[in-house]
Amino acid sequence: MSGKMVPYSYGIPLRRTLDLSNNSLTGPIWAEFGNLKNIQILNLRYNKLSGHIPSSLGNLFRIHTLDLSHNKLSGEIPCSLVKLHFLSKFSVAYNTLTETIPSGGQFSTFSNSSFEGNRGLCGEFFIKCDKVEDLLQTTASENKEFSITNLLEWVGFGIGFLLAVILFLVIPTIRDFQTEEL
Repeated sequence: MSGKMVPYSYGIPLRRTLDLSNNSLTGPIWAEFGNLKNIQILNLRYNKLSGHIPSSLGNLFRIHTLDLSHNKLSGEIPCSLVKLHFLSKFSVAYNTLTETIPSGGQFSTFSNSSFEGNRGLCGEFFIKCDKVEDLLQTTASENKEFSITNLLEWVGFGIGFLLAVILFLVIPTIRDFQTEEL
């Protein structure tokens, strides 16, 4: 595992970084990462991490960069991450996340690329959302069924009305005409 934590170097403050990317790590993201109060960069991308994103990551108040992309994470993005006011780079791209992207805080500043590759993820600014597209397709299909159903009802009503006219007006007139001829 090639992770490193760099707090200071020769009296010059550096960003406190934990980079565990590209390590084939498996299992869940540890909730204990939320105890790293002074961390500024947490990079867990390109692993095989699974499970939910722990809401404890919302305790990383000094974090600037949080990259959880290219894993197997599922569930929703915790709303606790909205509290991360210094978060300027964020990515959960290419996981299997679902539900709604939190709104507020820095989330309105992240581009769609921060969320892409998650088929079940929807949000205010995330346009390419399969759930929304499925909903629109279902609505369009229901509207199509509704219009076909309406058409069939009107055709049935028209045929019934035509038969009623024939039964009550045309047939008696034909009978009266035939009776007069006899």
